[in-house]
Amino acid sequence: MIKAQGTILLATLLVAGSFISADYLSQYYHPVLLTWLRFVLAALLLVPFVAWQPNAGKQCWALFPKAALISLFYCGFFIAMFAALEQTSTLNTASIYTLIPLLTACLCFVFYRQKMLLQDFVLYLFGAICALWVIFDGDWQKLQSFSFNPGDKLFFVGCLSMGAYAASLRLVSDSESRLLMTFAIILMAVVWLSLALWAMSVPLALNQITSTAVWHLIYLVVGTTLLTLYLYQKATLALGPKRVVAYVYLNPILVAVLDYLFNQQAINIAVLPAVLGGVAVTCWLQRQKRA
Repeated sequence: MIKAQGTILLATLLVAGSFISADYLSQYYHPVLLTWLRFVLAALLLVPFVAWQPNAGKQCWALFPKAALISLFYCGFFIAMFAALEQTSTLNTASIYTLIPLLTACLCFVFYRQKMLLQDFVLYLFGAICALWVIFDGDWQKLQSFSFNPGDKLFFVGCLSMGAYAASLRLVSDSESRLLMTFAIILMAVVWLSLALWAMSVPLALNQITSTAVWHLIYLVVGTTLLTLYLYQKATLALGPKRVVAYVYLNPILVAVLDYLFNQQAINIAVLPAVLGGVAVTCWLQRQKRA
């Protein structure tokens, strides 16, 4: 249990770091192209390891239908996010993102008949409020000025897709190779994102970038594509999707800490109570039984 908690905490920390790297790389690549590039490079890196697996081709072929569904939900989130950002702000998307634990719990109830107690529902809402307070930097006026627009509705659909992704990881069984499943998911993600690039008419313009940008790209490929996909599979098998996505409430906190460490961006003391609240909610939700 402790090992599984450490696994998902590491994955959450890696994801938090991706916000900083993605923000830096956005000046070089279209966001959809950047995501496509991440998955293409990740697939290429995995090829030598997959080739050493016995009957790799046969096993991967058997995993592709399941991987296609999981990766469709995963890519659906990113595609919806990038399309939504043409009509809304990053602050709005970050705010709606805090609903993913609640949406995942609702999807688990619909598809797996997992009960959700009233106290859990209240905790999900409280966790979202704490995360929002961090996102809005403890500024009540910013929070009051928040309003929904068509882009927000589109991103809400994307968050539903991310909740479905978290819930669908439960379909991965202990008997299946996590390495091969990770490879199959990444390969199918390349297919979905290629279709998105074509549908959105995004040119494959791979600009010359700096050495710093290369390191950021390596981090996204290895840290937040290969490792996180593997770690989320492993943690979901041990903890269940609802406990895994509860760590979403730590994302704003970890992003703020990393931003302070690497960019010297000061942390507003007004958000500290919300930081403690987010940690408390995440810890409390770990008391749920494995789903």
